[in-house]
Amino acid sequence: MIALLAALALAEPTSEELHAAWQPVRQILASDGTYALDWDQDDFEQMVKGKVAKRRERLDGTDRVIGVVWSPHPRDVVWVAVQDDEHWDVVSGLVDEDLPGTTPDSRILFQHLELPWPFTNRQWTIRVVNNTELITKTKGSIWERTWGLDPTRGATAEEDGAVWVDVNDGGWLAIDLLGGTLLAYHVRTRIGGNVPDEVAVQYAYSTLGGMLKEIARRADEETLEHYVGDHRAIRRPDGTHIAVFK
Repeated sequence: MIALLAALALAEPTSEELHAAWQPVRQILASDGTYALDWDQDDFEQMVKGKVAKRRERLDGTDRVIGVVWSPHPRDVVWVAVQDDEHWDVVSGLVDEDLPGTTPDSRILFQHLELPWPFTNRQWTIRVVNNTELITKTKGSIWERTWGLDPTRGATAEEDGAVWVDVNDGGWLAIDLLGGTLLAYHVRTRIGGNVPDEVAVQYAYSTLGGMLKEIARRADEETLEHYVGDHRAIRRPDGTHIAVFK
């Protein structure tokens, strides 16, 4: 009997259980989130199979692409897999540079993306903010970090001739859900130049699953052994540091 209870305690939730637990979270995001994201029963069916549920939100102008995955690991483990940009890339070929004025809750970030020939490289500056009111209201159970374009210039990595992107907004969502972490990413961008908006959206949609799968794999296989010792401290969106795992 003890062994059976232990096995039940360690069992991962079903799609029905995740979908039910999601409902109150959905309502909170609708009223207090920057973006009111939602997923249905079919999406959670994909998640419990270890897959990424993704969709395309049709909007005037450029569409938004949205992906979500559920990990059995605690949120700190998953967040390290997302935020350790010193050692891991989330987007291949992307260069980041923090600009003056950056604070823990408002990061001014220049980014440069190298594109294959014959396309011109792209660059932009964004302001990344934590939804601290949502964190406080939910006692830390929902983390939302979002970004939008910022006019700040002067990064050392700016490239003469690179195209400045005129649409780039999105965010991360990390939620404690039934013993694991629901991790979502979404982005809306128009890269301009000679690349049609539809091509850019389709590319973002096609790479979304691989990016989130890699983060989930990292949390499974590397993070607990990597974030140790004297590793640079990584902050949660509430400003506190995640303690190293050993």
